[in-house]
Amino acid sequence: MQAAGQVRDIGGLAVARVGRVREAGGSEVPWRVNDANGVEVRAVTEFLADLAASDASSATLRSYAYEMLGWFRFLWTVGVAWDRAERAEARDYALWLKQASKPSRPRRADAPMPGTVNAVTGKRHPGKGYAAATRRHARAAVRAFYEYHRTEHGRPLLNPFPASRAATGDERTQAGHKPDASVDADAASAVPTEGAAAGPARHPAGTVQCAVRHAVVRP
Repeated sequence: MQAAGQVRDIGGLAVARVGRVREAGGSEVPWRVNDANGVEVRAVTEFLADLAASDASSATLRSYAYEMLGWFRFLWTVGVAWDRAERAEARDYALWLKQASKPSRPRRADAPMPGTVNAVTGKRHPGKGYAAATRRHARAAVRAFYEYHRTEHGRPLLNPFPASRAATGDERTQAGHKPDASVDADAASAVPTEGAAAGPARHPAGTVQCAVRHAVVRP
């Protein structure tokens, strides 16, 4: 946690790519998050188990597992326990996501440069940073994690990721996807904003479940 009046240097923050998401074959919770020492993060497993009990698909569980890994990597870097995170950590994570670059991947020699516009379709190729829809999904997933633990265990007392104060009608509609909905590569419109009011397909703890291909942490 930060002391009052202190501001983290987000621009100089190097979030270590430690820990991993692993597949747990033959389990009702097919995806787990391990820390840098290979130890399972039980708080995340419990949350994923609750999603699985609500008929979330394996794709949804995998997406949420990677979002949780991204959040925990940030917390491990700044030295804050997950149940001690406050609004400052949520804010700084959101700011870090806005300036962070995606992990580099091998590119074909003829591949378009990130962020350039396709001369034929007029569409812009994905840039080096994370799209707004991807960042919204990351925040929504972490908020859901905290809402589960607040409901089931009474801690932390406050969710570090507050509900959106001004969700639009479109956002409320987008949040109402069923847990096992199939989402294709152009699924940005299905990503819920944090705290958006949802339709009938909601998690018991008040969280929206949506299988999204785009995640902050990619395999």
